[in-house]
Amino acid sequence: MDEFNVLYTVNSSYIDIMLASFYSLIINSGYRKIKIHIVADDFTQADYEKIENKLKGFPEVEFYFYNLADFPIEKFHLPDYKGGQIGNARYFFASILGEKLDKIDNLFYLDNDTLVVYNLLGLRYFSTNPLNAVSELSVRKYNQELGLIDYYNQGVLYFNVREWERLGLEDKIIHFQEQHKLSSGKDIFNCALQENITRLPLNYNMAPLCFLFGSIGTFLFFNNPRITGNFSLIREAEKRPIILHSYGLKGIKPWSDNNVNPFNKEFMEYIKMVNPHFRRQELSNSQELYDKIPFLLELELMARSIVANSLDTKQLVKKRN
Repeated sequence: MDEFNVLYTVNSSYIDIMLASFYSLIINSGYRKIKIHIVADDFTQADYEKIENKLKGFPEVEFYFYNLADFPIEKFHLPDYKGGQIGNARYFFASILGEKLDKIDNLFYLDNDTLVVYNLLGLRYFSTNPLNAVSELSVRKYNQELGLIDYYNQGVLYFNVREWERLGLEDKIIHFQEQHKLSSGKDIFNCALQENITRLPLNYNMAPLCFLFGSIGTFLFFNNPRITGNFSLIREAEKRPIILHSYGLKGIKPWSDNNVNPFNKEFMEYIKMVNPHFRRQELSNSQELYDKIPFLLELELMARSIVANSLDTKQLVKKRN
């Protein structure tokens, strides 16, 4: 198959998690030659060496590092995420990768907390679109207030590099934020680029919520008229997941010491490949309660989807952030 170019953005605290995603990509993507582009933030020399040592055993993989500190991303006044700009770097891949981009037609972006569990060869059907993403579960009223039809998750993105540049989508994000000054990076992404996004099938970006409830609970949750979601599409996607993405669930991640995240087994298998001595993170007090009584987590998620419909726009923005 043709070479496959993949983009990650990461800070030093997520290296083991990102490497687990690497391994799943290398093993399952279906591509023989992979080029991985890593935008790094706050890396030490030891961090670079760790990644190099873990990837040198894969002769079919090339990897390139880009230091976020070399790119003046702060001047665009995008909201920080957990005190940093590394998450926003995905929007500026054209500037950050520079001349490396000259030989790249398509670029696939993955969040660190993703696992590729089936081949990605079907992406070729989306290769001519400037930007492809999966529509995520969202509150209908919130979408309407923002003027959106769909709300897309930004954790799995597939770019046609030439179309992205031709349409000036990097500048479109910058200009939109200059005018509107939104406080959520996800809102900026969705509002600025809504008309340029083509929907990917759900199985390219499956959240834990898709697997959390039993059949009846899933039906009730995803047939709630207050939220977007389609029970039949979710059930169909469950038959052949392609990418698992561990977002949501009150911050209970598969690499934490828990029993409720449905992706625990899959993530820990790959994390242990990377670091056999990996120690699972401790839960906060509130997360421990959900872990001991999983029904409470399901009940709260159900309640939030109902309550959200009655909130006004400012409350919704505050709650999302």
